[in-house]
Amino acid sequence: MKKMHVISSLLLVVLSAVVVNTQVSKQVFEATHGQPMDLYTLRNQYGMEVKITNFGATVTSITAPDRNGKLADVVLGFSNLDDYLKPHPSFGTAVGRFANRIAKGRFTLNGVEYKLAINNGENHLHGGIKGFDDVLWTGEQLTTLAGPAVKLTYLSKDGEEGYPGNLQVTITYTLTKRNELRIDYLATTDKDTVVNLTHHSYFNLAGEGNGDILNHRLKLNAARFTPTRSIRRVRNAHAGLAAAVLAPRATIEQFRLFIAYQHSRHQDSEMAAMNYGDYRGMIEDTALRSTVVEFRDPGGRLVAVSLIDRLDDGLSAVYTFYDPAHRPGGLGNWSILWLVEECRRQGLPYVYLGYWIAESPKMAYKSRFPALERLSQGEWVPFLENEQ
Repeated sequence: MKKMHVISSLLLVVLSAVVVNTQVSKQVFEATHGQPMDLYTLRNQYGMEVKITNFGATVTSITAPDRNGKLADVVLGFSNLDDYLKPHPSFGTAVGRFANRIAKGRFTLNGVEYKLAINNGENHLHGGIKGFDDVLWTGEQLTTLAGPAVKLTYLSKDGEEGYPGNLQVTITYTLTKRNELRIDYLATTDKDTVVNLTHHSYFNLAGEGNGDILNHRLKLNAARFTPTRSIRRVRNAHAGLAAAVLAPRATIEQFRLFIAYQHSRHQDSEMAAMNYGDYRGMIEDTALRSTVVEFRDPGGRLVAVSLIDRLDDGLSAVYTFYDPAHRPGGLGNWSILWLVEECRRQGLPYVYLGYWIAESPKMAYKSRFPALERLSQGEWVPFLENEQ
């Protein structure tokens, strides 16, 4: 048997001062798909409560205390379980066998091409026409040292929605003493297959009916992330470039590239009229810990240059210029991707991308790297989505 084990933990709120009994309970509703639909309620000693139905392994509500102990339902869902039987945007459901899209509903494994159910244009989305969100799971109430829990199991049979192998899936929801909803996934299969399980709740930490989430901020500590298709294209296109991190010293070779870039993209700006002395001052006259990064193609030709400042908590992209005739394009994006990887290599948490002019098409590449904060009147404030 092949086994995959994934653990996910969501810290929701700070503890309140309310103390009640810890428990897990179950209600039985009308049958659907030939079996009864159950609703499980997990409750901890601080008054936090989570409701989960075995239809789609769905979280229907999370009632949590805020920092002042005020309780509110912080996830979107329906008050009537019958509404979960109708089409909806996967409110609180389990997603599988494979979360997200599989292009054109096809993949090849061990030399065999598998054709999946198509349900999103020409693509396969979230497990297909009848994914894990649309089946009845078998539930079991648990009392654990961590807190009340419910274990939900489902057998996805060989060939279901086009996937190979009998996949036995277990999802365990645990409400902990720290006001966390912990989700543990366990899957075993009797044949090589693909699997990508996740949870699909929509959160509003202000509580049900209390406005939008535009001022919410989420920070994820992640050692790795899955790049988008456009980022993968840029990485692959420029994989042959070599980066050299140098002391901040100007060269004639850099200056020629700088002038070519300015005349191509900023011909009416003051920078296009800079002479070598001006350029040398920009590169060398700095009170910060600066470096120059030269990017060269396999033939040794200089194609891009970045001036980088080293800050206490990150690296700042001061200025980047590149050969406007270089093909393929995307060198601006490439320089940022390199900077992200360099921050990771040095163990630095932040990348600073310089100034932002939303209406400037010349800065469109920065929109692919949404900002967390912006500096306004000397203070760092959240960078809202509508500013991107």
